[in-house]
Amino acid sequence: MSSQKKKVRSMAEQKTVTAREIQQIAATFEEKEKYVAWHGKRIKVTPLLGFAEVFELVSSIMSSCVKSPGDILVAESVDFVFKVKILEKYADIKLPNDIDTQYKIIYGSDICNTVFENINKDQLLVIARIITSYTGITIL
Repeated sequence: MSSQKKKVRSMAEQKTVTAREIQQIAATFEEKEKYVAWHGKRIKVTPLLGFAEVFELVSSIMSSCVKSPGDILVAESVDFVFKVKILEKYADIKLPNDIDTQYKIIYGSDICNTVFENINKDQLLVIARIITSYTGITIL
């Protein structure tokens, strides 16, 4: 019986996974930068951002959707700002400065779909849910 207890203990001890082992395993899932084709152009996309980058992105989206004085949410801008900021953060795309031209590109082409398809889906949905929880406006 004591040998059975030893076996049980050793099996339980073997189930303990160290932080180093978790990092090594997680590294095999890490999504590296990649290049995607978009109408004959190559776009570099970073599929997964770090925590600090996501926090900065959410803050940037929210601050861009608020109009002072009184910090009034400009509801009409939320979806547009979300898409612009996602493109700027995840892809090496330089949008024109003119907001009307940006709007036509965002809604008049498939650039967002191309980039969004190459971003980590879980992370993109988390960001969208955070923005939705703050604004009450459903994104994606």
